[in-house]
Amino acid sequence: MPNKRTQSKGMIKMEKLTRKRIGIFGGSFDPIHVGHLMLAQAALEFCQLERIFFLPAKPGPFKRHLPMTDAKTRLRMVEIAIQDNPKFEVSELEMSQSESSYSIDTIEALKKQYPGAEIYFIIGADIITQIEGWMTFEELLREVIFLVAYRPSHSPRELESQVQRLKAQYPGDIRLMDFPDIDLSSSYIRRLILSGASARYLVPDPVLEYIKKMGIYANV
Repeated sequence: MPNKRTQSKGMIKMEKLTRKRIGIFGGSFDPIHVGHLMLAQAALEFCQLERIFFLPAKPGPFKRHLPMTDAKTRLRMVEIAIQDNPKFEVSELEMSQSESSYSIDTIEALKKQYPGAEIYFIIGADIITQIEGWMTFEELLREVIFLVAYRPSHSPRELESQVQRLKAQYPGDIRLMDFPDIDLSSSYIRRLILSGASARYLVPDPVLEYIKKMGIYANV
């Protein structure tokens, strides 16, 4: 069954939030995998968040040349993956933005819906090293708390140095979060499925069943 808390037109229903401390986790989720879920759970506990909202994204400016599964299918895979966790939600907000919109537009929309909420923007080490290339990134740094997870692709020293440089150069709150050394990507999983190999334990079983039933990556 679809997640009952998913709202049309990008609206998110937030029930009985007392502390208004929420996390947002954007990505292509093509497909969503256990690394995504582990990162979201780690962020939830690390910052004592009330909820985390998964925002399946449109192709970003750096990925528009790459093929991507249609938005509704990726959204449905996220719904299936998080359906047993009451603190995880999924939203169409990012998808509903115009082609010319950026992350700051999504944040502004969330802040209008939930005035006074602290928003934690969950990202991996690979994203923080690219953030200065984002449009209006300085404004974004002022509007959210960035929660950055260590990843095997970046040494701790390299990541810590980057974060310190950004904090010294720009106003903003950027926090590092311990995370297991898991080097897993959606593109790797797509290649596995296409080759006929098993992606079991890399993707939640219900999501794998959906992928097989719909033949989602049969022609990647």
